Amino acid sequence: FTHQSYSNTAAKMGHARGMACLAAQEHRVPLIEYSPARVKKAVTGRGAATKDQVARMVAQWIGRADSAWSFDATDALALAIAHVHMMRMRNAEYSKCGVGSGECGMKAQRLNSELRTPNSELPMGVGVKR
Repeated sequence: FTHQSYSNTAAKMGHARGMACLAAQEHRVPLIEYSPARVKKAVTGRGAATKDQVARMVAQWIGRADSAWSFDATDALALAIAHVHMMRMRNAEYSKCGVGSGECGMKAQRLNSELRTPNSELPMGVGVKR
């Protein structure tokens, strides 16, 4: 989230994140988190891509090369693009073979488990990856 020398910022971000997670749970809004490397890989094909590379790929994905965007804006767009991409992959696996047993069904179940972490207090399909 933030550099260690900015402990006040880290604490404030932690509080804001906690409130967002609580609000999502109370309103039964699905909450899915992805690691930065997973988002970078989904958008650029490389998990160790730089912010510049992510920004360029986001611009290509949406067909607009606006260099005035901040890295925060391109990170947010990259997250949205990655989420749509990963949901499509998961749904394609489910529609191709269902959730049955066998290798194909196991792949679909693995994709689904990567998107959420089991939590008995949350409704089905809602998860917080820690």
